[in-house]
Amino acid sequence: MADEYSESGGKPIKSLTKRFGAVPKTFTLPIGVVEILNWFSDMLSVKRSHLVSALIVDFESEMKRKEDEKISQQIDALMKIVDESYHIK
Repeated sequence: MADEYSESGGKPIKSLTKRFGAVPKTFTLPIGVVEILNWFSDMLSVKRSHLVSALIVDFESEMKRKEDEKISQQIDALMKIVDESYHIK
């Protein structure tokens, strides 16, 4: 978030919009995290709930990317074993 804030030159980000039909969720966050969210919310003129939603979506995307990368590495390792076992070139 800090990188995006500095990239925007401290200007509000209007691209974060409410998603209709979303299921409301409640999260318990440490006070330090809430203070940081409050600061970004004020600086970017974005609701805290929208920031949390964006962070969750970003986190899920990163976890999916890491899982896909791990699977790809496992497939490569299996293919290497098959190549070595059957002397395939």
